[in-house]
Amino acid sequence: MTAVTDPPSRRQEILAIAAAGFAESGFSGCSVREIAEEADILSGSLYHHFESKDKMVIEILTHYWHSLFGEYDRVLAIAAPPDETLAELVVASLAVANICPNEVRILQQDWHYLAAILPDLDHNMNRIETTFTDVLQAGINQGTLRNDIDPRIAYRTIMGAIAWVTRWYRPNGSHTMNEIGTVQATLLVDGLRTQSGRT
Repeated sequence: MTAVTDPPSRRQEILAIAAAGFAESGFSGCSVREIAEEADILSGSLYHHFESKDKMVIEILTHYWHSLFGEYDRVLAIAAPPDETLAELVVASLAVANICPNEVRILQQDWHYLAAILPDLDHNMNRIETTFTDVLQAGINQGTLRNDIDPRIAYRTIMGAIAWVTRWYRPNGSHTMNEIGTVQATLLVDGLRTQSGRT
């Protein structure tokens, strides 16, 4: 069955409902019937909009990747010193997580299932890693970032910190995600700077 083309507003509405359901109940735990009920359409009618749940989650996460890599490209295009670029990548990662919280949660909790249905999952994760490790290596080469820490370990430490923020952050809290991102970037990057990089 080939899905029909919907007006963008309706299509995005259904995808937003699905994303919220997948994030709340898990991909397997959220049924097509529940999505259809929330969207106020019949379960069978949902298949006229999307071929399957798999297709829905693929489209949801494709939007996330597009947003994330768009922000990374924007940061890299500034061509700032590596330590400053690294800090901005941290802030950008959290900014995208703030506007795509359901997508981030879906990735975190349904990773093993998604790996089987998303052919570009490994490619995209490798792209994130390469983005960070290239900047880290550039800072090492320039002498502004420490050379005694493996860039991959530094990257994984940074991403672990970012991922944890998405679990405890609340939009109605006392700090915005941008403020948290700035603090986190300062703490993480300062720990990686050399003495010469702290001037």
